[in-house]
Amino acid sequence: MVLTSGYVLDFDLTDPAMAATEPEPEPEAAAEPDDFSGPATQFAIEAEADLAFEHLNEPEFDPPVPDDDGELSLADEIGASFTSDPSPSELEPEPEPEPAPLVTEPAPDDIEHDEPDFVRLGRAKEKAARRRRLTMGIGSVLLVMLLAFQGITTFRNLLVAKYPALKPAMLAGCALLHCKIELPAQIETLVIETGELQTIASDTFQLTTLLRNESGLTQAWPYIELELTDANDKALVRRVFTPPQYLPQGVAPAKGFGAHSEQPVKIHFALKQLKASGFHIAVFYP
Repeated sequence: MVLTSGYVLDFDLTDPAMAATEPEPEPEAAAEPDDFSGPATQFAIEAEADLAFEHLNEPEFDPPVPDDDGELSLADEIGASFTSDPSPSELEPEPEPEPAPLVTEPAPDDIEHDEPDFVRLGRAKEKAARRRRLTMGIGSVLLVMLLAFQGITTFRNLLVAKYPALKPAMLAGCALLHCKIELPAQIETLVIETGELQTIASDTFQLTTLLRNESGLTQAWPYIELELTDANDKALVRRVFTPPQYLPQGVAPAKGFGAHSEQPVKIHFALKQLKASGFHIAVFYP
């Protein structure tokens, strides 16, 4: 049999007897919603909640990846500092920095130990030169003082005679040293002639001589020593005459013996119980 398109024939091939005896199938119950109280459902819910919480805690940026040397770049370190959670140690206040220890300069001895040998040798030579200069300076001052002292004590009379302008200073120095200014006493510039010894009476004698000053300075009057001897030129007696004893009247001993001058001398003296055959005469300064 040929069926034309557009028509569908429905043939009921069931047995009428069977249809009367078999019950009709019950319609399927509508699908009920899933029960969320089951164990599987509860596990799925907790897993989804954990995934959501982890998604919320993930950083917005990818974690920094170290380079080939194992170090992070500057940008990665900055990003890591912003994305990482602060540790409890970072939340605590930073301790105050300890004060820097005082830097003390090394002692001079330590510096000298660290210096080369030629530097220490040069410094030692310089110190020795300074000590020598200081010693020479002190020695020069002492030498000048010694010369001044010697000039005042020994050559004061000669210096004042040669340089009269120094007399005030010499007088001031002698006031401190307890000395006095007198006329020069240069015995080597004085000459006395032998003279003549005459007998005036049995025990009275007279000595006549000439005293000469060959110096260019005024000298102090010397003392005259007379020694009487016997026939064997043995000394019998010695007599000393001071300037007031042998100088004639009108000559002041304090004025001194003028330069390049001569002075005649006559001395009278008595000699008892001795018979002199000769004499010696000399001049000196006490």
